[in-house]
Amino acid sequence: MDKVSNIAPEDARQKILAAASGMFFSHGVAGVRMDILARHLGMSKKTLYAHFNSKDDMLHAVVEWRMMAVRKGIQEILSSSHDYMDRFYEFCAFITATLSGFSPRLWDDLRLRRPDLMKKMEEHRRVNILTFFGAFMDEGMRLGVLRARLDHELVTMAFLGAVQGVINPETLARRKMAPDDAFREIISIMFEGILSDSAKPHFRMRMKHRRKR
Repeated sequence: MDKVSNIAPEDARQKILAAASGMFFSHGVAGVRMDILARHLGMSKKTLYAHFNSKDDMLHAVVEWRMMAVRKGIQEILSSSHDYMDRFYEFCAFITATLSGFSPRLWDDLRLRRPDLMKKMEEHRRVNILTFFGAFMDEGMRLGVLRARLDHELVTMAFLGAVQGVINPETLARRKMAPDDAFREIISIMFEGILSDSAKPHFRMRMKHRRKR
């Protein structure tokens, strides 16, 4: 007897999506077998196919479900009562945790099998960065955490360019980096910089001198 036979259809669907998401994002599309997924969920393949017509149909639903979960997670962090730096740390930790579950196999499978879904995920990432990272920059300037004269739109676009340029299958494969490690490095460079503490005063002095010319 199926373990989900007495569960409401929408609850069963959510349970399937959660399990399928873990498998797709860890093992890629080719690494997911419907019979193994059904056995893991304690249901028959017939019950699984009652909710999703095919593995491809399930993949599409998983991507949509995952994007909604990411957006909801970021919105909850933004609207929490924690102070700015705590929320910004939570934002970075959340994105890092999200990326850490993204197997390079899935990047490759989506690029080869479903480039439309790959494009959709990239657009979702772009919109989230422009919307939510931009909101963090704007709030940080208002609170005095970030420099008052900072061009927050330019910073947001630079961050977007860094993420798009680094966290992609080709660059990650060439650098032999995991997506979450790459994101941590980008954040570190943007907010801590690349100059040593001893070099920063000299750099500021040189920049100030150039502006006076």
